Amino acid sequence: MNNAYRIDANIKWYVRKGESHRFVADCEELNLCIDADSYKELFGSINEGLTQMFRDMLLNNTLDSYLHQHGWVKHQIPKPTLEPAPYFDVPFELLMSGNDRTNHIH
Repeated sequence: MNNAYRIDANIKWYVRKGESHRFVADCEELNLCIDADSYKELFGSINEGLTQMFRDMLLNNTLDSYLHQHGWVKHQIPKPTLEPAPYFDVPFELLMSGNDRTNHIH
């Protein structure tokens, strides 16, 4: 069974440096916050977080209604790995938060 999906969405994460000098990313759309020691680690943590969130929804039969509420679409894609757990390809954008402006960083 092919259980790999691409979600047609462009989720925006706003990144800032926290008081502890860690990168902190906030996603208002998903009501999530993720932090990491480096930008690279943050990028990976966001990927993992999105995958786990969508896996949980898929297993709880709530994914399709959630996607519909947001106007997003799910497509099956060729599975990139042999891992039995569902795989999700979800595009997202990291935006650097500044004092009065936001800079696009990914």
